[in-house]
Amino acid sequence: MSAQQLRKLVHSAAEKLSQEAVQKPEAVTGEQIEQLERLSQIITLCETTRPRLKPKRWPTIVIMAATSLLVSVLLFFRIPATEVELDLTLKELQFRLSKEAPFTDVAELTALGISELREIRIPRSRGQSAQTFQTTDHQDIGSALRISVVNDEDAQSTLTLITLLLPAGSLIKLNSTEIPDQYRLSLAFPEVPDIPIELSVKGRIHLAPSGASAEEYQFSIPGLIQLFPAANQLTLDLALPKNVPTEFSSNLPAKQLSFVRLDQFMGSTEAVIREVSTILSGQLYLTDLNNKEYVLRTGESLQFDTSVGSTRLLSIKNNEIHLQFHGNVSGMTTGWDENQHTLMPNLLEWIVARPGLMLFWSQTLSLSLLLLGIWRWWKTTG
Repeated sequence: MSAQQLRKLVHSAAEKLSQEAVQKPEAVTGEQIEQLERLSQIITLCETTRPRLKPKRWPTIVIMAATSLLVSVLLFFRIPATEVELDLTLKELQFRLSKEAPFTDVAELTALGISELREIRIPRSRGQSAQTFQTTDHQDIGSALRISVVNDEDAQSTLTLITLLLPAGSLIKLNSTEIPDQYRLSLAFPEVPDIPIELSVKGRIHLAPSGASAEEYQFSIPGLIQLFPAANQLTLDLALPKNVPTEFSSNLPAKQLSFVRLDQFMGSTEAVIREVSTILSGQLYLTDLNNKEYVLRTGESLQFDTSVGSTRLLSIKNNEIHLQFHGNVSGMTTGWDENQHTLMPNLLEWIVARPGLMLFWSQTLSLSLLLLGIWRWWKTTG
């Protein structure tokens, strides 16, 4: 019989003896009382002489190990994808359209150079009828054309690039050149496009197609020059009015963003190819971490394994490209040369940035500890 059982037996006997004492005081004998006192002393002696058990240490060790493992997982494991906002100033930009979209609305130019053309259609002008230039059989790379406005104090001449609709999957590369206010736009299509590139012209325009003599045309009323690509790749050299910003279409569905260019150097024995960042300055905002800001410095690289989103703004001015982008990225790294480090948030940062999730887990832990305390108290006193 355990001490707990003996205590219950003594308690029951004492209650029964007290009831008898109330009904018949003379029936209670000293021997009965002495017997209960001896039993009480036995209970006290049993409890005071009980050997102390050493506390079990393994639960503490298990809890500490599990806590360390959990913290390590939260610190070193990173979320697979995150939402970002980019605000960058660049020298060169490359991306691919995830679906069909107009790349330009209307862009005012002072000159345009374009290559890889199979057909050039020039509308009727003053003193000249409409003309068409086509690629000859021996021109495998297509025709080229240089168009520029002729400055005239009496009348203003205009050269405008009309809406440029690009198919899904088109690769777009835009970079500034060493010539002030001139940019190069390289386009690669999934297949040769059927629709032409259209230019609106008015006033005195100088045209120099390859394989023909350069001429000056006078367009009294606006005319439309149509340029039909000969291949699935086009290169456009855009010359803009001085200090006039040009904005391309907003909300372009962009993916596979790249902010690097390949520089090739010829050594004594072989060519050396090096990746160079085209970032001049900018900010990166981690939306999942409450818009935590990371400042990008000149020449600092920024690369993604995957990137999908849309442009908020894409403009060019003063030989710089300004990009605002919002989307989801994975495998995000930054740094210089070999000293690259990841910017992907770890699980702990991701959880801390969510107050609602933190409150849920803290309340769950508090309730669990409360229930554990109640259970232990019940077990001890039961």
